[in-house]
Amino acid sequence: MIRIVLFLFLVGVVALGAAVIADQTGDVTLSWSVWRIDTSLPVLVLALLVIVFAAMLVWAVIRSFLRAPERLRRLRRERRQAKGRHAITQGLLAIGTGDHFAARRHADVAKRLAQQDPLAMLLHAQSAQLDGDREGAQRAFHAMAERKDTRLLGLRGLFVEAQRRDDAYAAVALAEEP
Repeated sequence: MIRIVLFLFLVGVVALGAAVIADQTGDVTLSWSVWRIDTSLPVLVLALLVIVFAAMLVWAVIRSFLRAPERLRRLRRERRQAKGRHAITQGLLAIGTGDHFAARRHADVAKRLAQQDPLAMLLHAQSAQLDGDREGAQRAFHAMAERKDTRLLGLRGLFVEAQRRDDAYAAVALAEEP
């Protein structure tokens, strides 16, 4: 409501200013070197407004051309991240259904597109476990354990892998790790 009132007030001020300028009589003479322009004040104000708006339009077009490469890079990066998130989602769903072929395929896509995403790392480790690739799962969990944000998840995965291969010493050492 306040915006509407403010807009109407600004329109009234602009209309009042235009009426005052239109009522002015007299001539304006501009002389520069051999050039001479004789006009009235309303025509001069209108010409100045047209020139200002044209300059603003030209500046906006130039600025959009200058910003185009950054916009394209950002769009490409966002599209890549969206594809990575989609691959992670589909891979986690494939793991949930037990489809190790689809899980591996989506894990490879997610690793390529969203390499540092914690969920992509988890997807890679889980798909390796589902596929029966113990060494691949251990490498993935070890990489997760080296990162601060996925450390506990990586240690838990390493613990589970140590239990699966009946390595009690490694399982206890991982359980005692801070």
